[in-house]
Amino acid sequence: MRRSFGSILRRKRKDGTLLPGYYITWTDATGRRVMRKAGSTRLDAERALSYISGELHLERGDAPPLAGVAILPLAEVAPRILAVWKSRLAAGTLKGRPSALRRWVLRLGQKPVGEISRLDVQEAANALALDHKASSVDTEVAILSEAFKALKTDLGYDRDNPCHGLKLPRVQLRPRPHLRPDQVAALLAACPPSIQGMVTLLADAGLRPAELFRLTWGEVSFDLGSLRLVQTKTYRTRTIPFTAAARAVLEAERAALGETPAPGERVFHVGEKPFRVSFREAARRAGLPDLMVYDLRHAYASSLLMAGASPSVVRDLLGHGSLVTTDRYLRSLPGDAPRAAVDALEKSRAGIPPRPLPEVCETSSSSSSSS
Repeated sequence: MRRSFGSILRRKRKDGTLLPGYYITWTDATGRRVMRKAGSTRLDAERALSYISGELHLERGDAPPLAGVAILPLAEVAPRILAVWKSRLAAGTLKGRPSALRRWVLRLGQKPVGEISRLDVQEAANALALDHKASSVDTEVAILSEAFKALKTDLGYDRDNPCHGLKLPRVQLRPRPHLRPDQVAALLAACPPSIQGMVTLLADAGLRPAELFRLTWGEVSFDLGSLRLVQTKTYRTRTIPFTAAARAVLEAERAALGETPAPGERVFHVGEKPFRVSFREAARRAGLPDLMVYDLRHAYASSLLMAGASPSVVRDLLGHGSLVTTDRYLRSLPGDAPRAAVDALEKSRAGIPPRPLPEVCETSSSSSSSS
């Protein structure tokens, strides 16, 4: 079959019988002819070719404008979404998204973006749940949801997210250990100077790792005493007040530069991979071999909740999309959390005279005695 881009074909064995599945061929950006298996049906092959065509257009810089996104198939829009992610996300956050997006192209790629419904996504999730873990289904749907968010915030196409309101298999969350203040101090003491300030911000501002690596001086306000994060996972700007330790770290980084940095200049220049290697070594030296970078964000949230902060305030500081996500931190609080909460209440009332007990009404007293 003749096509404007690439070809779809079946391959034969030596005995003349057809091999299972469909194959696609195309010419890449270097002029090399490429062939690969695309799937078990011709529709799979059509979707794969559409996706590859879009990627090549973006690579050459001659991609057509996304006018009328609603009528374009997901296969044509997906490369644009991937380009947005690559420009916004750190390598660790981006990991896994390209392959997941390609899988969604195989499932829904020929359907116009404006016609992808909640039922379409629900049926795909149900089929996925037949032979995948609940956490895998949840991750796959979450990545498609992020794709629709990118369509809205970066590509200007606003529509209801078809990934919202689905009935997904329940994920059994494994609670992470609560990190005590003395353990955080031990970790910081074990960190080399190159990452000590970065670890302090993770523990004292609850940043996501990707937000830490992308943090720019334009997001730091010493006058207001806060960070104003712009490039976040949920695409929402959020403000995080400094702790004394966080301010000290940022002032030291600023002083080390000597001159005024450009607003777009990164605050930290240690790459993600070397940071994680140094972090693991420091955690091991601190006696916390199983500690993950994200556990510092959990520790920040748990400490706020134990200090009496309302879940809605913690949600805003962490940049969660809903209280449902923040509720996970409430479930993982240590066993002494109720005692700590009451102690915090008593401390907040220090120096305040006790409230008088309500007086017993004489009429009710006399009536009760007469009865």
